[in-house]
Amino acid sequence: MVPTHVEKRFFLTIPKKLVIENILHQTKAAILRVPPNPKTWIAGLIGKESTFIGLDGGWADFVLDNNLEVGDVCLFKLCGLQEAGEILIDVSIHRVVEEVVPLEIV
Repeated sequence: MVPTHVEKRFFLTIPKKLVIENILHQTKAAILRVPPNPKTWIAGLIGKESTFIGLDGGWADFVLDNNLEVGDVCLFKLCGLQEAGEILIDVSIHRVVEEVVPLEIV
């Protein structure tokens, strides 16, 4: 994760090729989950095919609830579409530090 992913702006860019081929024409939202945690977060999928695609909205809640920091690595596994049309994504988090300190919005 870099600062724009986990601070202030809270925007995560997604590779356009992945989105255009698999997601963009079918949905405008993503359901994020961190197995085995049953909680989910809904993030907006925004952008234009010609410029950028990314997650915003609920992405900030995901970042704060999971205490993501600059340097953490998240692996995203595309799991398919839900009945309501959202894309389901499993996220595995690999932390840059061992001890997690809860984040606060300043």
